[in-house]
Amino acid sequence: MELFPKKRVAWIISDQILRSSSSISANISEGFGLRSSSDYIHFLVISRGSTTETQNWLIKCRDLGYMTEEIFDERSGICSEIVKMLNALIGSLQRKIS
Repeated sequence: MELFPKKRVAWIISDQILRSSSSISANISEGFGLRSSSDYIHFLVISRGSTTETQNWLIKCRDLGYMTEEIFDERSGICSEIVKMLNALIGSLQRKIS
């Protein structure tokens, strides 16, 4: 993170961003590996939660001045796109099992 100060709070926030963003793909992968549509949907919902958690941490970073508005917009936009893709996949799977 470009503007992060060398403070404990900044380290904690950057660690949380790393954890929540890493969980997105990890949960997608884990759910897919279970080979059950209902389990996969469950893990996709968890991934969506991790994505919105990441957005929350990005908002905190922006508000604390740890990142520029431009970087925030880019990274938050990526999270929004991931949420849209997860929503589409969840909807598609739910329609298949209904």
